[in-house]
Amino acid sequence: MTGEGSDSPPFAVATELVVSALPPNDPPNGIRGPKQLGADFPSLEIGAIAELAEHQQWVCHKQKVPKQPSGQNASSTTAATWSSFENCSQAVVSCGFDGLGFVFTTDDDYIGIDLDHVLDESRQIKDPSIAKWVSELGSYTEVSPSGDGLHIIVKGTIPRAVKHPPVEIYSEGRYFTITGDHYAGTPDTIERADDTLARLCKAVAEARQKPSTPVASVESIGEGSRHNFLVEQAASLHGRAVCGAALFGAITALNETRCNPPLPEEEVHGILDWVGRHDSKTALREATSPKRWPFFFGG
Repeated sequence: MTGEGSDSPPFAVATELVVSALPPNDPPNGIRGPKQLGADFPSLEIGAIAELAEHQQWVCHKQKVPKQPSGQNASSTTAATWSSFENCSQAVVSCGFDGLGFVFTTDDDYIGIDLDHVLDESRQIKDPSIAKWVSELGSYTEVSPSGDGLHIIVKGTIPRAVKHPPVEIYSEGRYFTITGDHYAGTPDTIERADDTLARLCKAVAEARQKPSTPVASVESIGEGSRHNFLVEQAASLHGRAVCGAALFGAITALNETRCNPPLPEEEVHGILDWVGRHDSKTALREATSPKRWPFFFGG
């Protein structure tokens, strides 16, 4: 337990009891998380969680208020109030906090992207333009505590925080709740996404200036180029471990928002089926050779 708990004996004693009851078979890296403590949230088996766990930038939270393991309030701008993943995990189990949070700082290149109220009841992304960004960012994504939002963590840089509903992007001075509820079809690792991040920030900033403008690209792909464009995009995303519903949602969104007019639904399914049966390098190499595709429709 960290020193912050010295003025809150009940918290400190409770934590010591939990630690003393831990089984001897600790994880190989020596870090114990809520999974090892019997709680059903962030697991070190997820690559992104294991990576973030190496940093002393964790807090607990109660009703969205950041807390130190001692029970005192934490601050996303005061490093002295942050703790380790292990200490915070123990405190969540023993002291009844709602969960864990990770603080973004200027000392690392982690960027947090918050997407509010973007999922429907079946956990599908409601807006095709949002689905496109999730897939193009191609990094660890999890469902937020509300159950209808998403948190994406990528590596990159941004000049400043930007936000316009439903998107908020931060690199410092904020913490994200971490649920470990990995969103299906996205990587379980934190990836660099400098180019996509720059485009997203630009789109959000422009949408903020013009509230009626959706956070999506407006570049149109005309007849004769649509098929190649979707194959290239699908192959690129597939090569970054985007698959399943996330890949389908992204390509469908690109077809609807970028292709003019959109390709027939059966052709989109054919593209996804073909890309799914080939490695990404082969798919990208053959993206400019449509005669070799059995499902080519001429789009």
